[in-house]
Amino acid sequence: MKIFVGFGYNDNDKWIIEYIIPFIKSLECEVVSGEEMPGESLSEGVLKRIQESEACIGFLTKRGNPDATTGIYATHLWVHQELAAARAIKLPLFEIRENGIDPQKGMHGDLQRFEFAEKITLFKEIATFITNVKKENTKKLFMFLPREVSDEINKNFRFATCEYTFMYKGKFYNPEITRLVRTHP
Repeated sequence: MKIFVGFGYNDNDKWIIEYIIPFIKSLECEVVSGEEMPGESLSEGVLKRIQESEACIGFLTKRGNPDATTGIYATHLWVHQELAAARAIKLPLFEIRENGIDPQKGMHGDLQRFEFAEKITLFKEIATFITNVKKENTKKLFMFLPREVSDEINKNFRFATCEYTFMYKGKFYNPEITRLVRTHP
């Protein structure tokens, strides 16, 4: 599963690159972001990466100094816009918001979000989000085969595999090889 991760590209958010992205990858996900797009238009490149993803996680973290009057921090406008772009194409999205930032939620304010003070609490929430998205995206395919093909598979069922290419939203994914699972006695 490909997940777009939006975050601020600054020293305060390096923990996302060092800990969160490797954690997401350990959950068998490919991570894409707006980083490393030499020669590309940033806005077009980010939108394309979001469109090619199956989910979006956006980190709204503190940026700069707090407002002198309210003590509230600003956050990254790009991450807000990335979340809005993901919502526009109906991607599952998860807003992760650091305590103390501007509480305005915008159009995606009614969707799943998590406010944190301690970074350690994020791992369970991210794993839960990814697990739920994977469950929602899991499809069972039923294929009716000619009797002679079915008989041949049954004789060699323990060793049978199936290779297929999957197309989603007009994009072909690499061929997959999977073991067959018997769903009836």
